[in-house]
Amino acid sequence: MVDAFRAESHQDTLSYSENQGPSRRFAASSDGSEASRGIQRLEASCDRARQLAERAAFLSDGDAALLRSIFDEGKSAKQISALLGIVPRSVQRRVARLTKRCLSPEFAFVALNVATFEPRLARVATLCVLHGRSVRAVAEELKLTQHLVRTLRANVLAMARGAMQASKQASPATRRWTPGPKSERASQHSGSETWKRSKNSD
Repeated sequence: MVDAFRAESHQDTLSYSENQGPSRRFAASSDGSEASRGIQRLEASCDRARQLAERAAFLSDGDAALLRSIFDEGKSAKQISALLGIVPRSVQRRVARLTKRCLSPEFAFVALNVATFEPRLARVATLCVLHGRSVRAVAEELKLTQHLVRTLRANVLAMARGAMQASKQASPATRRWTPGPKSERASQHSGSETWKRSKNSD
């Protein structure tokens, strides 16, 4: 997954240069749509990598170092696996799990609001949601019952769902209806008919 992601970014980078313009591959496209799609993919990949590098700050030290190595320093899974003494596929799977966690709305909610939580709730939210620890491991570390940890985690996830639902409900209210061409013509037609009836009655 990581190699595929990096390969796509690398190919797009080679295919388009800010100084040199579109490459021969993009130049072969008559309408420029190929170049436009390539640039959009590159920009999306860069934005995603930047977002992951920023959210890595909320991970545990080891996980944060791994994501920064991939998305900030540009190291490959093969290079990292050689340093850790494991196979590249293990690195790829771990990065895939971390990427999915970091890009989840629950992770974003906790990262944004954990500083406002009461201490015990903040600790459980950090370990369970941000660090991806199991209920059992968190209960043992914090000297709490698994039932309490599970309850606190459920409360945090419910808060995250509530915030997402509120955001979705607020979005339509911010949109304003603007009459389109058909609505405008209908309005003009209605006004014309009203004027005609008024004139005839006079």
